[in-house]
This record gives sequence, structure tokens and C-alpha cells, in this order.
Amino acid sequence: MKMKQFVVSVKLFAIIIIIGILLNSCATLTKGSSEWVTFNSDPPAAKVYVNGHLMGTTPFDIKLKSNKSYFVVYKKNGFENRTVYLTSSIGAGYIILDIPLVFIPFIIDATTGAWYILDETYINVILDTTSEN
Repeated sequence: MKMKQFVVSVKLFAIIIIIGILLNSCATLTKGSSEWVTFNSDPPAAKVYVNGHLMGTTPFDIKLKSNKSYFVVYKKNGFENRTVYLTSSIGAGYIILDIPLVFIPFIIDATTGAWYILDETYINVILDTTSEN
């Protein structure tokens, strides 16, 4: 009887490990470590600098790493510069989904940064005209 329970336990453990390997890294497989972000402005055609680098002119989309935060500046002649902080946070849902899948998903999702999500994926700013003195 004990041998039969042992065999059942080993089979159950093996099934859990196999499922964990097959479905490993839930966030990496479903979301990846980057996200598309849309930049828009009113008026359009503002230059957008992300961490000091010109990334494009509104409206446009770019893919950004989810595990980082970004300093975004909108610039357009005749208008005040507008600064936006794009931050990221840990998506608790991905961690919870990794729990039943053993430790392999934890390691992969943690090292790839796939657990993180950007707090905004659509950024629309209204630019104010500069005041002339």
C-alpha cells in the first residue's frame, strides 16, 4: 500500500514539474519584456524625447522595456515643453500565475523583467502656447 502511494506521489510531482516546464514563465510567454506605448499630443507634430533621446514626432508608437521607468519630454516650437514620467511596476497577477508552476517561471520572468508592466501605454498631452513677455 505504501509503495502505491509513493508511486502516485511521484507521478503527481512529475506532472506538476512537466506542467511547470511546459507553461513556464507565464509573463514571458503572454506579454514579453516590452510593451507598445503610443505617444500623442495636441497639437500634433511634437518631438518626443525619451530619456534624452529623440524617439519620434507625435503621433507614433514605440516598444519600450517594461522593467524600466522613463523620463519623457514633449517639445514643439511656440509651445511650452511638457514632461511626463512613465513608470513601471510589478504586475502581481503574473507572480500569482507563476506560483503553481514551480520555480522555473519565477527565475525566467524575474530575469527577463516580464513581471513588470508600464503604468501607461497611451500618453496624450496638451501643449500650452508659450507666453510672450
